[in-house]
Amino acid sequence: MRINIKQNKISLTSTYKVFIEGENKYLASAKLFRIFSEIPIIELSSNEIKLTIKKRFFLFKPKYDFYRGNEILTFRNIEFWRGHYQCIDSNSTYHIYANKGLKFSVFRNGIQIAKWYKNDFAILAGDEYDIWANNNSDFELIIAFCITIDNHTSKNRNHSLFRVDLGRPGLVKKEFDTDWEPS
Repeated sequence: MRINIKQNKISLTSTYKVFIEGENKYLASAKLFRIFSEIPIIELSSNEIKLTIKKRFFLFKPKYDFYRGNEILTFRNIEFWRGHYQCIDSNSTYHIYANKGLKFSVFRNGIQIAKWYKNDFAILAGDEYDIWANNNSDFELIIAFCITIDNHTSKNRNHSLFRVDLGRPGLVKKEFDTDWEPS
């Protein structure tokens, strides 16, 4: 499954259009006037909030919670310097690894289920992510991982009209597997 996330540059808050196999399926937009970010992910066909990302207070390592129905999932940074994140739900543990450059890998219970690439250069455009995921994966959760990491790492860079991002230079927890392909 191919998922593309495109951040709108010209908006009051961080706004993302999410495309599944080329079709615009979701919209995620940070709510205005919040001390900590709150980003609902809305399915366009039903106008239903599928998941809400809420940033929590933290000193060094980012903390977010995901709200989906009656379920609350925790998203935490495990190793700040190596870009290792973890999300736990009732059935699974997800590990998200920032790899060298602008690449990320997602593992569920130790098995890779997705990878994504971030664009390195933009003029008058926001960040873009190209995600490849297994067809049976929880793609709404993978979308939330990507938007959450963008929310944390973008900080105040959203207001520039020109951006060059070289990505992660060195320390990584897990190397990117260039041979992995989604099933």
